Amino acid sequence: MSLTALTARRVLVAAMVTGAALLAACGDDPSSPPPGAGDPENISRVTVTLTPAGGGSAITSEIVDPDGTQLPNPPQPPSATLALTKGVTYNGTITLLNDIQPSNTINITDEVTDEGNFHRFFYTITADTLAARDSINIPPPDNSRLVTIGNLNTDTQNPAQPLGVTFTVTVDAGAPSGNTTLNIQLHHFEQAKGTGLGTVFDTDLEVNFPVSVN
Repeated sequence: MSLTALTARRVLVAAMVTGAALLAACGDDPSSPPPGAGDPENISRVTVTLTPAGGGSAITSEIVDPDGTQLPNPPQPPSATLALTKGVTYNGTITLLNDIQPSNTINITDEVTDEGNFHRFFYTITADTLAARDSINIPPPDNSRLVTIGNLNTDTQNPAQPLGVTFTVTVDAGAPSGNTTLNIQLHHFEQAKGTGLGTVFDTDLEVNFPVSVN
């Protein structure tokens, strides 16, 4: 399966996390019916893995959509909170699978990589509830200012542009303790994406993973 087919076929990736839902198809009419559960372009599992750059155990969380179509079976909540440690940099990876039929698992991440000049992942840390407010009710600093995401791997354009199948997460040693959210979006461009910052694109994926900083 080539992701060039996404311009004509429906890729419905679903993820509903704490009231946030996502998804739309790549270049198709959102009012059209979803594909069958056996469609190889369905994404049934999104996995984020963060491994400390200096060594240590990896942190993993995943969102599973049992039939790869959002409905009738809604996506499951994230399997774990991504627990980050202050002062640590993590090497991150994202994996998209269609494993609805375990005997025929399809790695959609490979297809995104093959069509990297038309895709870009976006990673955004946003603040949910952070450490308790102080005695005069001034909120603590926003974690998003002290947890940074960068070093996205690149596509094959000249000059190369961010793709984001791999990335890094750096937690400042002075980051406040608290909870936040990692929002991940995958944008698909009908034409070569350039920098990937254009405003004309389809959103193939949007998921939210809970994050804690301690």
